[in-house]
Amino acid sequence: MVLQELEEKDFEELVVNSKEPVCVKFFATWCGPCKMLSQVMEDITDEKYNSVKVYEIDVDSAPKLAQMHGVMSIPTMVFYADGKPVETVTGFRNETELKELFDKYVK
Repeated sequence: MVLQELEEKDFEELVVNSKEPVCVKFFATWCGPCKMLSQVMEDITDEKYNSVKVYEIDVDSAPKLAQMHGVMSIPTMVFYADGKPVETVTGFRNETELKELFDKYVK
């Protein structure tokens, strides 16, 4: 998976207006479990997951977005389909658990 950092100004264009499923991962640079989750996500190289766009939002850089999504702890992943949030998952997930989550949204 390719993780791209998302800025607040691009949120509506890249997430809300996306025709593809989107996963938004809220993180902080100082968060150990966030770093571990990023590594697991980057290790998933299966091409079938390429239809899900994956963005990262640093909660320290975009507190309004974190608050809008009710992010109380990190890492938190919010899955979007048709521009609407459909599932929120908090905490570290291993590769098997992540693949199960992403399988729900793969086209």
